[in-house]
Amino acid sequence: MNQNRLKSMFNLRQWLVAASVVLLPAAAFALDSVTFSDVIKSGSGVGDINLRTPKSQAAIPDLNQFISSFSRGEFAAAVSAIAFGADINEAANGTEKAETQAVTVEFAWLEVADASGTRNFGKAPSGTAVVSGSSFFTETQAIVARKGSTQRATYYTLLGRSGSANITGANTVTGAFDSTLKIAVPAGTSFSNVTKSILHVRLLDTNGTLGDPEAFYDLSGGYEDVALLTEADATFLDSNSQILASRTLAPSVELSAQGKVSALYFNTDADLNTNVPASGFNSLFWVQRPGANRYNLVAYEDLYPNQGDYDFNDLIVAYNYALGLNGQGKVEELSGVAYIVARGSSYTHDWTLSLPVTLGSTNLVDTAASYCKVYRSADQKVPGEVASSGCSVSTNQFGVNWKAFADTVKMFPGSDAGRSQDAMVINTATNQTDPLRKGPKAEMKIRLKTPVSLRSIGKDDPFIRIYRTDNSQDVVRLTTRDANKFPFAMMMPTQWKWPQERVGIGAAYPDFFKFVQSSGAQGTTWYNSPDRTKVAPVPNTPNQPDWTVTNWAW
Repeated sequence: MNQNRLKSMFNLRQWLVAASVVLLPAAAFALDSVTFSDVIKSGSGVGDINLRTPKSQAAIPDLNQFISSFSRGEFAAAVSAIAFGADINEAANGTEKAETQAVTVEFAWLEVADASGTRNFGKAPSGTAVVSGSSFFTETQAIVARKGSTQRATYYTLLGRSGSANITGANTVTGAFDSTLKIAVPAGTSFSNVTKSILHVRLLDTNGTLGDPEAFYDLSGGYEDVALLTEADATFLDSNSQILASRTLAPSVELSAQGKVSALYFNTDADLNTNVPASGFNSLFWVQRPGANRYNLVAYEDLYPNQGDYDFNDLIVAYNYALGLNGQGKVEELSGVAYIVARGSSYTHDWTLSLPVTLGSTNLVDTAASYCKVYRSADQKVPGEVASSGCSVSTNQFGVNWKAFADTVKMFPGSDAGRSQDAMVINTATNQTDPLRKGPKAEMKIRLKTPVSLRSIGKDDPFIRIYRTDNSQDVVRLTTRDANKFPFAMMMPTQWKWPQERVGIGAAYPDFFKFVQSSGAQGTTWYNSPDRTKVAPVPNTPNQPDWTVTNWAW
């Protein structure tokens, strides 16, 4: 690596820093306070976000010193631009996770004022005059639909990962920012005697109801930190392998025209130890199951074939998954997330999601491009990633298998809630006011060696393998029934409240037996009519609203 790129890691104090920023519905304004923690507040909805050079500084930084030449050698004409670093801080749920998060940029323009008037550089909404020949760009893009529309178009994106929100000047550039946004200015532009400079950014609010890619590129909370970069810092961010890793995990990401030029330049420049990925990104269309921001919730009874207490709180798992389709409509990738919502058993289990696939071979998974990870929630005694979780992705003659949780007692022990392992982990009958504790989360991505048709993937099969204390084992599926046709696993609506420990489901839900005995002809909405004194979680007050997905998904 050449000296300019190496020293770029220590240039943070050269960044332009600015005032606190708020999400606004229309024209923006700037505050006078000086801070090293300037942000884009994404929140929800579309808004203008602006940075300004603080009035309280002794002198406005000379913007001419920040005009960089991103020529990329012999591979493209020189582009003069001012570069900004962005730290992405989105909610790590669904397909957005700690390792890859993103926002979509609809407009970005730099407003500069001097004695002669005001000029705008970049791309702005209709009604804002922009200097001819200027624009904005990032290294990546995606095809998404805006909120309220199903028509997709190409927008620039900013990608990143959690854990980089250190904007103070003591950190390296890769410890503070994830990607770059550049405002291109015509050659020969001068910013002498500037009295005001504001960066306006409008993030796109995508139609998350469509699932991915829109759900991934939505505005899911958080603040996006921004600062002005030197040319060396911007170049380092565009080529650092730690930064680029986020691209390989994001759905539907593609290199922009400028990003492709960067990759070509860095891969032939010989300054880097490894090549910048120029292809192989997830430019896929994602089909969500059961739907965007929705989950299947499965409750299990693990004493099969004996009913026992029949309380359906032995293990409760919520999950969803997505199928990544290529341009030919074939499935290339699968991704998924699962949560242990509750566990109330002295036995441990493995929880596996099986996806039947018509296979020409049992060796279908590209293991090098697939992964499975498990994280304990912040509510657990030892939060964070579980290094030896035992989770796995594999195939056999029946299809693709994702063992998300191996040994549920280990993943969500009773001690996490201060209880013995034969008690409900959360909201037990013995303490109705016990706070809800979020359980562990599993994530997976599976890359198929050979894409398969969408219709070749059958109905998903979530099952548990039960390990009993007498060393016997059993497998319980949604199809498992006893001699009286009573189920031992059921798919529930996500707002469903499970029975308290050792309270039979028939006592907690009076219409349940009517439903079973009529083979589903009667009592079809039995789950909407609980005896609220016999279910958990139980509201702490009569006016407390019913719990939702947000109580356990994180």
